[in-house]
Amino acid sequence: MATAKRLYLYGISGLSLGLVLYAAAIFLGLLFDQVGLGTSVPGLGLGSDQSNRESLALAVGLVAVGLPVWFFHWAMVERMVNGGPSASAERRSIVRSVYFGIVMFWLAVGAVSSGSDVLREEIAKPLDAADPFAYMALGTSMAWLVIALIALVYHGSIRGRDLRLGPTITGAAAWWSRFCFYAFAAGAFLVALAGLSTIVTTLGQAASGYTGFDTTQYFSYGVIPLGGTSATAWWVRPVIAACATVIVYETAWMACWLYAHRLMNRDDEQGRAERTSKVRLTYFAVIVLATAGYAISGFGQGLATALEYIVGSWQATLGQSVWGEVLVSLAAAVPAVGAWLWHRRVACHESIAVSGSALRAIRPLDYLASLVGITAFATGLVVFLDYFLQSGSQNSVFGAGVDLRGQAASAAALAVVAAPVWLLPWLAGDRRREIDRIGEAGSTARRAFLFSVGGLLVAASAVSAALTVSRLARVAVGLDSSGLVSDIRVPVCVLIVALPLLVFHADWLRHDILASREKSAVAVGPEVAPAAAGVPTAAPALAVALLLAAQQASVQQEMVIMGPSGADFEAIRSWLAGSLPAGFTVGVRPGRGTDPA
Repeated sequence: MATAKRLYLYGISGLSLGLVLYAAAIFLGLLFDQVGLGTSVPGLGLGSDQSNRESLALAVGLVAVGLPVWFFHWAMVERMVNGGPSASAERRSIVRSVYFGIVMFWLAVGAVSSGSDVLREEIAKPLDAADPFAYMALGTSMAWLVIALIALVYHGSIRGRDLRLGPTITGAAAWWSRFCFYAFAAGAFLVALAGLSTIVTTLGQAASGYTGFDTTQYFSYGVIPLGGTSATAWWVRPVIAACATVIVYETAWMACWLYAHRLMNRDDEQGRAERTSKVRLTYFAVIVLATAGYAISGFGQGLATALEYIVGSWQATLGQSVWGEVLVSLAAAVPAVGAWLWHRRVACHESIAVSGSALRAIRPLDYLASLVGITAFATGLVVFLDYFLQSGSQNSVFGAGVDLRGQAASAAALAVVAAPVWLLPWLAGDRRREIDRIGEAGSTARRAFLFSVGGLLVAASAVSAALTVSRLARVAVGLDSSGLVSDIRVPVCVLIVALPLLVFHADWLRHDILASREKSAVAVGPEVAPAAAGVPTAAPALAVALLLAAQQASVQQEMVIMGPSGADFEAIRSWLAGSLPAGFTVGVRPGRGTDPA
């Protein structure tokens, strides 16, 4: 009954709120039009009087219906959370959390999008860099910016009141709130990072001799001379657009970052929940995933240009120099590398503060980066083999006009750049495994990496083998065999690359599983044998066992360290694992509350 009521109230409140905000944006947009802020281009007509009247009539209808409906239902919601015995349960409701998460995410996206449009045009107009051939409803963007900010501040204050009054929001409701919050924060940061790289790229292109803009770059739309001329250079408007994007989205990300830190610094249950949140750790993982991919792309493009020049396939299409293009691509990837390393460092420091060990952050972040690296490495190697084989054949699937040497050089560059991104985190994990074999081999992050890589490689190998066998079967039954080589070229290349990688990672997975089984065998030794006979082993203490493994399979001695209930043994275990001589291993198992002394 309570859930159905919440779904009704919050659903109707959200729908009517959308109607009210849309109407308010129309009213405010018409007002800005009347004071001369209707478009980004002076002299361009704002709209006929008839269309303005129609917009006004629509806004009046939306307000007349939407405002009373929203006010009535939202007043009922407010009464539910401001008094009565069910107020606490209402503030912790998953339905309320979903409502605020969706509404605030939508408002925040609208605010930063409209804000970047407004800032871009306000900077462009005095510099005479406005696009005279593209209509920009600046009044509408200004209106949405104002309306979205007002609504966002209001809903943020209501949600902040929920956190102040308590009780602590936990479970699915807390997860959804954090998910929406960190999803917006990650998106804002990555858009700002793309804008920063665009500034570097565009200015570097201009300095290296470009005579026009490169349409493949983010935000690189410029003044296109459709029968007219532009008063500014080609690079001015792309730089202005990227600067506006960086300012607005970076400001939004910084606001999220500061708010999150304020929550984490609270000395209560809410603060502890924020500090140990897996959603925040997932935010760091998403940033590492994106920045690692962006870094591989940027450095790969720079190296590809250099290799294309070496093999004689590079051509200057816009007047730029080859070394200028190489350096521009490398410089554009530097912000991504900086963001990657900074987020990794912050995540490690937070992990140490929470658990006493950086492994909580290092393992998932490093193995995720290694996953990105091996994916790019395998892709580049497959494409390189394909182009290399095509270069010796007249049967090119891309036609005679494609420079296969240049394409092969680009693929080789991708593989070369991706190799260290794959290998360095993986080798770091192997070093941790040498120190703490059982702990590292049994970690969730490492196991997920090995199974993910194995699954991708098995799927790619299976599909490629099936395509190859089916094509050979067509020839065996007497069908046309003229295109056999070109048909099986890519599947064969995939098999050549995937099978060795699959064997390598499967072997490591086998060793890790054996190490985990050894840990399980140790845990079921003489000290805990009664548990198998039905004796309860749950106790308020955990035992950290230092095990001396002899050459035989059985354990001869062990040292047990007892601790209070709820104690965190991960820091102790990690420290001991790095201090023990060869032949010792460390494991954590449930204790029986018996003091061995």
